Amino acid sequence: MIMRIPILKSILRNLDWFEEARQHHKAPEGTIFVGGINHRLKKEDWAEQKHPRADDGKFTSGSGGGSKKPSKTKRKMERREEAASQARVGGAIQSLLSGGSALDKIGWFKQPEKPKAEEKPKSRLAQEMIDLGIKVPPPSKKIGPGSATLNLKTDSGVDIPLKVSGYKQNPEIAIDPPFTTKTGLRIAGSGQIISTKINGKPRDVLRVNTAKGPAMLTVDTAQIKGAADKLPEKQYAARKVKETINSDGIPIEVERWNIDGGSRTTSTGRYLNDSELGSFLDSVGITDTSVKDAITLYEQLMETPEKLQRRKEREAASYARMQHFQDMEEMENMRGG
Repeated sequence: MIMRIPILKSILRNLDWFEEARQHHKAPEGTIFVGGINHRLKKEDWAEQKHPRADDGKFTSGSGGGSKKPSKTKRKMERREEAASQARVGGAIQSLLSGGSALDKIGWFKQPEKPKAEEKPKSRLAQEMIDLGIKVPPPSKKIGPGSATLNLKTDSGVDIPLKVSGYKQNPEIAIDPPFTTKTGLRIAGSGQIISTKINGKPRDVLRVNTAKGPAMLTVDTAQIKGAADKLPEKQYAARKVKETINSDGIPIEVERWNIDGGSRTTSTGRYLNDSELGSFLDSVGITDTSVKDAITLYEQLMETPEKLQRRKEREAASYARMQHFQDMEEMENMRGG
């Protein structure tokens, strides 16, 4: 069965091998041989003598009488190319007949996809983090403060309205609302828990500033501490930011680490300043996280038993070298004296 396929004509019209196939078979002009289908475009007869060929088998101007026949090897290669061309076009026709896209089936229209290169870790520490199965800490997030209201009594039975607010790391304790004692002392403002001695015994009390000086309120400080522990924990951020600086009148954009607080001391007692913590985060490819998560990650990667032992050995060797130079200096001084 022969079907009219409009899209096939537009595909074949621009292919050189279409004309070559017709010429090779010495078919009448306008006749195509594709996948066994004979599709006639025009009804003109073909006259070979009117179309001379060159040595390579292609048509040329002039008389065809003097043209040499192509060699057997060349004719064999041409037949192979023709068969391959017919097979490709035949596959395209079959695809169209079956409802597919001819362009998708013809291989030379599609460029092979390049395999994606695997992303390599930026550093040895980043690879080590992958090997240990340690997850990348999430970016820092802003957490709002909380508050709690307490009603306490002093040892003498005076009611104390308290408000504990802020974060558990640094809670604020305030007398809210202010009140007046039986002696006429107005107590208001912020307070803090301190340790002192009452009747020779140590005790925690709430110290509040008043207009007449500080007042010590003997209240249950354990309740105040419990309320503070329930407040949200503030996330101090370690974030790499861009800023523009002026260098001799020329604005230059630079990157720097902005670390807004938080504890920098690891579980082994090692303190990390901004530069050390920022360099560590650079080495593992992290640009935004909380200080708490950064310290935890540092402990996981840098404070393993093996690394702590190597650090101890390096520090001992460094101390020994320093001691040696000091001893040598003392000996030189003694000789000179």
